[in-house]
Amino acid sequence: MNHYLKFLPNDLKLCIILFACLLSACKHNLTREEAEQIIKSTFSIPNNEVRELVLKHESIYGGYGRLKKLEEQGLIKIREQSLWMGTNWYMELTEKANQYYPEDGLLGDDMNSVPIRVSYVDFGQITGILELEEQNIAEVEFTIVRSNITPFGEFMHVKEGPENKKVRFIKFDDGWRIELK
Repeated sequence: MNHYLKFLPNDLKLCIILFACLLSACKHNLTREEAEQIIKSTFSIPNNEVRELVLKHESIYGGYGRLKKLEEQGLIKIREQSLWMGTNWYMELTEKANQYYPEDGLLGDDMNSVPIRVSYVDFGQITGILELEEQNIAEVEFTIVRSNITPFGEFMHVKEGPENKKVRFIKFDDGWRIELK
């Protein structure tokens, strides 16, 4: 094949070489390092995990013992309302609970729930990449690691340690992006 190239004009040779380079650039596979960087930036990892804390609990769902534990730690006060079908328990957060509010200080407008910090989340590792080249997508499995579970995290059954996650990447003309649903 090389002996055919010597008969072509230099401009055409340059075009063929550039085209070949462009084609190889389009075959860019998603690496573990690239996937990790995109996951960390998209989901702001590491971070403090914040969840909505519902302030009203109905007796038919149970959980009074867990509420009592938060009260014993001085984080909430429990207010009871007796109804003909049971009891509703309302949480009032104390000053001691302020340390678990999100750093941005934003509290929800909703009187039924508030955002509260439940744990610290860090990136674990990429555990697998399944790339479907013909569809320009990749399924990436990875782990996050939770630590520093707060009393509110314990109340919400947040567990310390690794947790498996999966995301879908889509290949665009400028690179890989996570599909957000």
